[in-house]
Amino acid sequence: MAHDNGILVIGGGVIGVIAAGAGAFDSLRLEKGYRAWGADIHTEHNPYEAGLGFAVRLKKGDFIGRAALETAKAEGVTRKLCAMVFDDPRVAIMGKEPIFAPGGQRAIGYVSSANYGYSVRKSFAYGYLPPSMRRKARKLKSTSLVTASPRRW
Repeated sequence: MAHDNGILVIGGGVIGVIAAGAGAFDSLRLEKGYRAWGADIHTEHNPYEAGLGFAVRLKKGDFIGRAALETAKAEGVTRKLCAMVFDDPRVAIMGKEPIFAPGGQRAIGYVSSANYGYSVRKSFAYGYLPPSMRRKARKLKSTSLVTASPRRW
């Protein structure tokens, strides 16, 4: 089996075949703005918080969870998934780090996932923030104390 893999890698290099695994897919999904189940979205978040409200069809009839979604939409969001692009591409954030308000005294969210974007040569982090802080993301700090710049969905 290893021999066959070697032939594919060597022969495939001529036509651009590369060895790309889960790390590459994770990096590319962050660049694209895709959320990962279990990290960026799960049962603790609703689609409106995760920026997926466009996919909710409340007018399609009755379905499981409809009442909860109607309530969530009516009440509005208290946190919103935001993408942050770090100014320094050498930043290595792993996820679950706290995100601090300007001044660094109070944690206002956490990093849900992060990686380096090889296509754009920048480090990304996704995290849930209060809607009022979303526009101020430029001044937010993570435990690395690196200033982040906001990126819109």
